[in-house]
Amino acid sequence: MPDRPDVIVVGNGALGLFTARALAATAGARVSLVGPAQRPGGASAAAGAMLGCFGEVTKDTFATEAGRAKFEIGLLADERWPAVLDELAETAADEGQRLHHVPSTHVVLNGCGGPLDSLNYDAVVDALGKYRRPWREVGVDRIPGYHPRPDGRALRALHMSGEGAVDGNQVIGLLEERLRRSGVRIHDESVEEVVVRAGAVAGVRLRGGEVLEAEQVVVAAGSRTVELLRTALDPGEVQPMLSGVGVALVTQRTHGPSFETVVRTPNRGGACGLHLVPLGEGREYIGATNLLSPRPQTLGTIGTASAILDQVARQLDETASAHTIVQWRVGNRPVSLDGFPLVGWTSVPGLYVLSGTYRDGFHAAPALAAHAAAELAGSPGLFGPVFAPGRTPIRSWGVEESVEEYALHMTSLWFELGGRVPSQISSGALTDNYREEARSLYRRTGIEVGMGPDVLACLTGARDPAALTVLLRYLRAAGLAEQPVAAR
Repeated sequence: MPDRPDVIVVGNGALGLFTARALAATAGARVSLVGPAQRPGGASAAAGAMLGCFGEVTKDTFATEAGRAKFEIGLLADERWPAVLDELAETAADEGQRLHHVPSTHVVLNGCGGPLDSLNYDAVVDALGKYRRPWREVGVDRIPGYHPRPDGRALRALHMSGEGAVDGNQVIGLLEERLRRSGVRIHDESVEEVVVRAGAVAGVRLRGGEVLEAEQVVVAAGSRTVELLRTALDPGEVQPMLSGVGVALVTQRTHGPSFETVVRTPNRGGACGLHLVPLGEGREYIGATNLLSPRPQTLGTIGTASAILDQVARQLDETASAHTIVQWRVGNRPVSLDGFPLVGWTSVPGLYVLSGTYRDGFHAAPALAAHAAAELAGSPGLFGPVFAPGRTPIRSWGVEESVEEYALHMTSLWFELGGRVPSQISSGALTDNYREEARSLYRRTGIEVGMGPDVLACLTGARDPAALTVLLRYLRAAGLAEQPVAAR
């Protein structure tokens, strides 16, 4: 079949698009990209598209070898983005556009959260110094557009000239145009099944029943990745995946000076930091919440919407309530059980995985795509197999460390969202309550491996028992949780 592709890439978010781009650059490679054009619930289409790994640093980034390896993928992406931006700028000019790129970021530390904010802010400063990246401490009154309420003002702020953002939706459109020019076939379809024949991958089955055939398939389907992999792999071969549901909005400024840089807080309790990305002509992206869910969501909630509206008015721009809401965005970040990427070959020959990037997918995409393209061509990738998709969960914490981390994150989140503790009660009592909540979950489930605070928050507040059932089934099969008494 002359039109048969060499590789099918499933997923048309940033990872899928960049991977198709890298594969198409390989001499003679025929590539098909499959994904619904509207990208419902996709992380990339909803993202603020910040380009940087230092603003995402936390106190735990370098605590494990896996954390360091994940950070270094971000450094590899940093090296590639200048050339990517030049390439996209050329395509934009051909299309009568101007590529939107914000070249720098301010990180602000205010008193609206808890001690976690300070710990992560200091970690950002330490990492910038360690890697000798340009930055400087600045006065908070020197940040263009920044006008918080007095009780939400920053106490410290830094400026990073090497980290910024792009308009994620513009970049998606420009990448698609470049793919069309390079001969990549784009299918506006959803994939229902990875087809395996004679023990090897044979293609994918679309929702309408059509089968696209190829000897190599890359599954870069975001939060749907593990769901698709279950159609081809044995149960439990790949760890469960959760959806980090984020709600953001785009506003149109009605008055006052616009923001000129990305302005963000450090990462916060169970989530990324509050951030604002200027999109040009008075449009501003404001994000984003993070609530782990067992299933992808396409609609936000009143609670998440009200939280972000309150936070932006208090912490970034107290005139924000007068601005026009242009668009609400909801996206699902792909979150593996251990919080690290799923990258590499599976046990089925020809089946490759590229997902689990959580908050780093857009920024890391050029590096991960180059790594995947090299491995698909039979060459060494950019890094080793530390994030192989068939691994058992990477252990970042012991159980008691996980309990303490959960209590720290949830206490910080309580105050970030405006919670109050009566004056006669110490905030330590609140922290103790969260400790007991986490310990109770571990006792009830028999889980013996420490999990991230965001995963614990999902499980302690799970409205859908199926989420806990799937996770426990996997952990018990992997020997990471005790079997119930009746099964022993």
